[in-house]
Amino acid sequence: MDAKKLLADLGMSGHPAGLAGCRASGGHFEACAHDIVVFDGGSGSETAESGGETAVVRHASLSETRSGRLLGYDRMQVICDESWELHMLLARISQRRQMLYADHTRHCLVESLLCCQKSRQHSGVPGSCWQKCASYYLADAICALNSGVPGSSHMLDALRGMQKAGGHVETVTRTVGTERATPTLLERMSKSAVGLADMAGLVSKTIGSKCAYLMKNSMPSDCYFYLCYSSRESFVSLMGASGKKPDIEHISKTAFDIESDPNMVMQHVELVEASCNELLGESHQK
Repeated sequence: MDAKKLLADLGMSGHPAGLAGCRASGGHFEACAHDIVVFDGGSGSETAESGGETAVVRHASLSETRSGRLLGYDRMQVICDESWELHMLLARISQRRQMLYADHTRHCLVESLLCCQKSRQHSGVPGSCWQKCASYYLADAICALNSGVPGSSHMLDALRGMQKAGGHVETVTRTVGTERATPTLLERMSKSAVGLADMAGLVSKTIGSKCAYLMKNSMPSDCYFYLCYSSRESFVSLMGASGKKPDIEHISKTAFDIESDPNMVMQHVELVEASCNELLGESHQK
């Protein structure tokens, strides 16, 4: 993909920009979009086509301070940067990399515990959805602990090979439910994940194609993990806003393939809480 031409066609060539994600670091799937970050001080994202390939164009600020976002720019391939400001940002990220990973790990663990608390406070569909969100924040923490921020479609495979995880990866896979993945279920989950992303105003176009790719390549567990991970951001965003709660619950029930047994949900919450507290305790000792 000619990223410079794409940005020129979109009228964004006057801003610093870079290629992030798996296309920059390698190991991408054929279905993975080009993750282009334009530092124009804006927010949000959009999809664009160029040469038969798909790009997700994300708007960002050079004054970003959140560790998770900054790590997403680490090892970025610069597309354009006439002012050299992006180069300086990437240099600062490189210098602070270890501290950023530690901070992001703690942030994800705290978010996971907050989701566990919300799961205890809500019964039925919302409680089950918050439990799934807690599991995925724990997965994010494990990745950060191992100095990695892999894309959602690559995360399950990355977790399988991570050394600094102990039994916490098993906690994630056990409480997410990847073993339930079947072609019929994944098709329903994919449609619901797209619908949930649309409701939240997030990019949904790439979800179906990536799901189809993972299924075609006999990766049902990875597909299940990816779909739930994609729904996490949508669900958290929507539940933080007012209104539409019944609609959100209805579509989230399928998007997350929720556990209907409240006792099992609480067992999963307790497992995630135990992992989070253990990892937080280890981080405080360092």
